[in-house]
Amino acid sequence: MDKRGEIEIQFNWIMVLIAGSLIFVFFFGIAQFASKSANTSSLLRTSNYLDSMLAGAIVNVPTEGQKITKLTLPSKEIEFSCVRYNGISAEGADPLDIGQKTVFAPSRIEGSQITAWALSWNLPFRADNFLLVTSPKIRYIIRGSGNFKNEIQTTFPDEITVDEGTVQDRNNYKVRFIYVNMDPSDEDIQPFKKYSSEDITAISISGNSWQDVRLGFYEKQPVGVSSPKWENKGTSSAFNKAAILAAIFSESKNEYDCSMAKAQEKARGTAAIYAYRSEKLSEYYAKEGNTACEDIHTAAAGELKGSEMAISSLKELYDNLLLFNTQAQSNSCELIY
Repeated sequence: MDKRGEIEIQFNWIMVLIAGSLIFVFFFGIAQFASKSANTSSLLRTSNYLDSMLAGAIVNVPTEGQKITKLTLPSKEIEFSCVRYNGISAEGADPLDIGQKTVFAPSRIEGSQITAWALSWNLPFRADNFLLVTSPKIRYIIRGSGNFKNEIQTTFPDEITVDEGTVQDRNNYKVRFIYVNMDPSDEDIQPFKKYSSEDITAISISGNSWQDVRLGFYEKQPVGVSSPKWENKGTSSAFNKAAILAAIFSESKNEYDCSMAKAQEKARGTAAIYAYRSEKLSEYYAKEGNTACEDIHTAAAGELKGSEMAISSLKELYDNLLLFNTQAQSNSCELIY
């Protein structure tokens, strides 16, 4: 075979190899695209399902009661923030905004099981519905003594376990300590030194009733500290049962304050509606010559219009509205709320 024929054969083989490589790359690209699209589609289905389930969990909550919803998701990890469901997206699948839902949750939930605990935040009118979200894989440890500690512990539903067991690692991916009228620095958290700071956290609750509480937020010192202690990450205030329990499920002060700011904004809107209603009722009773009911609704309207819903002023607002409502009932007036 002459040299020209050898070159043609070699050239043909090169072309075959190039063509084969192009075909392989083409079909590999299609497979990658299909896999990526399927993953994105699955994530979108998960996020949409979660959004609809949480929306359902937060409605029809009894004014003085609670509602428990257990969810099973196809996703194995979901990240929450005050404003959106973070981390459930991959490239091409955006996270969903939480919107007007007031959700208190750990930063990350692993596994497919979610427990959603819905509670009404009353001032004493229903100001908002809170949704407290957690996972069976998260451990809650309560510490302290006294009636208020026992009351907090017994408030938890059967679906969420809170224990007083020894401080030992049980391989939970997150552990949340609850200190009721107890200094967190008294606790030895050495068994959890291998965990990241954001996964071993604590909330301190200082007070003797649901209506007057100071909160402290803590994180374990970083990995690498041989004898880790609690680091104080800030303080906050809370009023009423739902707001205090919500702090247990929020890992950080920033996330808690963010969700509470949303709730306070809703409370201002609801208060404005009740204030307008009482103003109109006051005018009606004035025309009827019913001074008792007129005075009650005038006072209630002033109380509602004057409140900025600052946490520090909520106890006074609560007590006054409760009094006005009782007076309205005693005088056969329309109730305030």
